[in-house]
Amino acid sequence: MIELFSDFGKCFSQDFYNNVVDDALIPHLQCPTCGHTGCLVKFGKYFRSVKSEGNLIRLKVQRVICKECSGPKRKHTHALIPSDLVPYSQVPMSDQLDIIISSDSGEDIEEVLERNPLLDMNYVYRLLSLYRHVWEAMIISANIFLREASVTCRLCFSIYSMQFMQIKKVPICLFLPST
Repeated sequence: MIELFSDFGKCFSQDFYNNVVDDALIPHLQCPTCGHTGCLVKFGKYFRSVKSEGNLIRLKVQRVICKECSGPKRKHTHALIPSDLVPYSQVPMSDQLDIIISSDSGEDIEEVLERNPLLDMNYVYRLLSLYRHVWEAMIISANIFLREASVTCRLCFSIYSMQFMQIKKVPICLFLPST
């Protein structure tokens, strides 16, 4: 999986996703498996659902394949996803972070749930449980203060090589736009 750094908190749509992918220079991306640069080419798409702003959005996610480490018997494909999406989750990282920060500060979580009505209290309890059992100790040990989503994202990638609230450990890299 390759995360493309994007604007956090924006409403997801297929157009937003396409713009993020188009802004990324695919030939300059690094393969998370072998580390080679300039070896990735487009290789199909798959659908992924995202709960954003009260809508269930069905994104067509671009996949790429590595020409260096893929052969006739083994294919290394990677999905290109915006950095506000947590791998294996339908809820954007910015919403997850808002729920956790609201809970930790004793604020009302209802504001986040009003902004994204597809989320319910069962999801909130599951998210907070996951955070308390897995990520809270990691955040404390790395001295990361939960704040702006883009800062939290960069710090988690630099320290743990994974997105904040990502549970499954898979090869993943964050591609920052050139300055």
